[in-house]
Amino acid sequence: MASIILFLVFIAFYVLCNTSKKAILNPNFGFEGWLSKQHKTSKLLGLFILVISCLLSAFCFGLGTGVLYFFVVLMTLGSLIVLLNPIKLLKPAAILAVFIISLCFEFLIFN
Repeated sequence: MASIILFLVFIAFYVLCNTSKKAILNPNFGFEGWLSKQHKTSKLLGLFILVISCLLSAFCFGLGTGVLYFFVVLMTLGSLIVLLNPIKLLKPAAILAVFIISLCFEFLIFN
């Protein structure tokens, strides 16, 4: 469940980051053009995904620990996106590979 929460926070912050007018868009993912054109819809989508991930982490880890975990993950992934997106190091294949490996570690090895 932690891997899914991480992935949701990553997607939500990436969506919210690309709604900014100052953001350097990375055309690797393909939906950045739509995000930059649909400001209100994409901001609502990003906030909705953030709320869902916060609720999932609170449900999975408990209220206090889940909210703390959510904010630590949000700060960590947010700073990674802000640092790596302008230099185009965020590739869809790499992000998908990290997500699949973390899911394998979480569900196959640690259970």
